[in-house]
Amino acid sequence: MTTPIPYLTIVYTRFAGPTNTQGSRIIATSTYFGKKGKAMLNYDHALNSHENHRAAAWKFLAKNTSDTFELIGQSDNPSGSGTAWVFKRVGA
Repeated sequence: MTTPIPYLTIVYTRFAGPTNTQGSRIIATSTYFGKKGKAMLNYDHALNSHENHRAAAWKFLAKNTSDTFELIGQSDNPSGSGTAWVFKRVGA
């Protein structure tokens, strides 16, 4: 049995700089999906920072649920690093 997705979902994104083995990337998480709820997106230099963060948030949702969402807002991440994306489940 799957857990129903809430009406509103917040996805947090943050930038992770390059290492010796990986390039720059955006990491997306959400506390609702637990420890498995994580997605990484390689930084696309053809996009700006805002677009990279938004793409990572959408990738996170696609990876963790088959429900349809619409983006209704964004804000600075309360932790001070990255962005918080607010999504509303369509049809809820």
